Amino acid sequence: MANNLGDGIIDRWAEEAVDDLGEKGWREIENNSMILITYAAQRSQQRKLTKKITTPLWWLLGTVGTGVVWFLISGIINVH
Repeated sequence: MANNLGDGIIDRWAEEAVDDLGEKGWREIENNSMILITYAAQRSQQRKLTKKITTPLWWLLGTVGTGVVWFLISGIINVH
């Protein structure tokens, strides 16, 4: 299980590398740390894109869900 990427160890290493970048600067940082920083930046961009895509879907789901609930309740109490 120690080699499982799902346990977040790569993310922790990337966060540490970003912290090192803040302390040392980009000229003094090691190559491996720079690769981890690139990974962290890419991961952050993916999260922003995912949020941008899913937010309108939540609004659509809320609207459709409200309509379905209204339809069911109006059918039960015979209000149209």
